[in-house]
Amino acid sequence: MLGLVGEKENKGLKQKAIQTGSAFLLLMGIYLFIHLPLTHRLSSLKLELEKKQEQLLDVYRKREEVERFKRGEKEREEKLRYFFQRFPPEKGEIALLERLSELAKQEGVEKITFTLGEEKKHEFLKKEAREKKYFFSFSQKQKREKREKGKKDFSFSFQSPSKREEERGIVYYSLPVQMRLCGSYPSLVLFLHDLTDERKIKRLVKIERLEIRRGDDSSAFVEANISIQAYYFSSSNREERRGER
Repeated sequence: MLGLVGEKENKGLKQKAIQTGSAFLLLMGIYLFIHLPLTHRLSSLKLELEKKQEQLLDVYRKREEVERFKRGEKEREEKLRYFFQRFPPEKGEIALLERLSELAKQEGVEKITFTLGEEKKHEFLKKEAREKKYFFSFSQKQKREKREKGKKDFSFSFQSPSKREEERGIVYYSLPVQMRLCGSYPSLVLFLHDLTDERKIKRLVKIERLEIRRGDDSSAFVEANISIQAYYFSSSNREERRGER
């Protein structure tokens, strides 16, 4: 009797174990059936979210670039306005640039571009020289859209004095300007010759360095450093002289 009872109990335990295992496997199957697609979906959503974030960051970066460009345009407009206030066209450096443009056009130079740098003020009778800094770019409006084949640019720089202030003592202004020109060899030579003619540009010009490399019979690559300098002596009788520094 005891043996039969023990066998029945063992069978009952085995059946319970089998049922429990079957239930566990069923639950695991249900879990995997639900969890795996959900995990895959979550991974896909995560990747999509990362892509959206990258796109949004790219939009923000482009927006910042646009805003930065607009701010730069406003700053350039302010500097341009300041430049024209300080140097009126009939008296200031714009008149000099316009005259140079006219001379270049007369001599057959095809293209000319000006870039003004940083204005510096030097007072030789004071211990410390004051400086007024600003940057300004000036480009000729009439540019050739196409250049003839074989023509090359050349660039040089010069310095020119700014408007004289009503002060006692020696005041000297320097304004670095870079000019980039393109044209035939004869026209460039004639234009460089005009730069040294004070009667044409009404400034004292000194050619510090000049290097000419021939491209062919009709064109050349020219490099030159040109300085246009002047002293301004301010005094009670408003005496004014020119001279090289």
